Amino acid sequence: MEAWLATPRSTSSPTFRSLLALAALQLAACGGGGSGGGLSGGGWARFRANQQSTGFVSFDASNNGGALLWSFDAASPVTASPAVDSKNQVYVGSNDTDLFILDHTGGIVCSVEPQGSSSHSSPALAGGIFVGSEFGAIYALNSDCTVGAFLQTGSAIESSPNFASGTVYFGNHQGMVFAVGTNTATKWTFATGGAVDSSPAVGSDGTVYVGSGDASLYALTPAGALKWRLATGGAVESSPAIGADGTIYVGSDDGNLYAVGSDGSVHWKAATGGATTSSPAVGPDGTIFVGSTNHNLFAFNPDGSSRWAFATGGPIHSSPAVSLDGTVFVGSEDASLYAVSSAGLLVWKYPTGGPIESSPAIGADGTVYVGSLDGVVYAVF
Repeated sequence: MEAWLATPRSTSSPTFRSLLALAALQLAACGGGGSGGGLSGGGWARFRANQQSTGFVSFDASNNGGALLWSFDAASPVTASPAVDSKNQVYVGSNDTDLFILDHTGGIVCSVEPQGSSSHSSPALAGGIFVGSEFGAIYALNSDCTVGAFLQTGSAIESSPNFASGTVYFGNHQGMVFAVGTNTATKWTFATGGAVDSSPAVGSDGTVYVGSGDASLYALTPAGALKWRLATGGAVESSPAIGADGTIYVGSDDGNLYAVGSDGSVHWKAATGGATTSSPAVGPDGTIFVGSTNHNLFAFNPDGSSRWAFATGGPIHSSPAVSLDGTVFVGSEDASLYAVSSAGLLVWKYPTGGPIESSPAIGADGTVYVGSLDGVVYAVF
């Protein structure tokens, strides 16, 4: 195991320490995150907001008018998605290997440079800050921006960690799925046949669902054994989302969105006209939203019928986020952040200085946070 190199850019603050303590208390209170808004009373604490990875939070964004609240220059493209705590502090990585913690005004609370970029793996707040790196390690960061623990997996990690009941789940480029404790001690591993860039979703019964570059969606027991494997026609880079009735939704590079039962049977699949690397979101009424490289944001009814398609000016790799009022937020490679109504109408569009691959996160007050390839993190309200 190689040494971890870190260069704190500032000392830790009592505020930061108290926020991590709050996150730990919230995690304990809800058993690692639940459906809907994720941490009880918390923020957007991980990629896709909650352990079921629905991309939906019970935060009202109806007053969000699409104006810039603040921006932060990370000096390197930002493809990772932010995590946001209950005080609207933002945690986000950049392509130059820095992980930044920003206060509610966009000022730096702390930053750290692990060995290897954390550019694609989005941080998770699970009583600490967990993030993967291109160096192949999963890191648990302390409040002083030093490493509390880490696990070297032997291959790059672009999968974003998820967590439930004291366990952190993620994958790596060797095709391994990992379940580790909050001290990064390995609980189990499972080998797929391709790179795992997908972020795992965890069902209420502890089943872990994750996609793989071997064109498959996997269902694993809480102990890490295979339940079933569903073959699609292309790599599954999309992260699955679990609906309220237990249906699993996931995109594939074969150009389809799949709806899969908890037994592995395909309920339906819907064509999106392009590779679906975007991860689906499930709205409060069960509508499924997903982006496609054919430039469209799609909305599907729970039975698989099309509700609407909204055209942007570029491919969509960003994963949509849905607020309590039904507004859908998504980034596009046309260098714009979109707010789209539940009826598929444009609410507003905010231009950034570069394409957006980062997926938006929604704060408790309805502020939307997203990174751009122009190297800037934007807070829009």
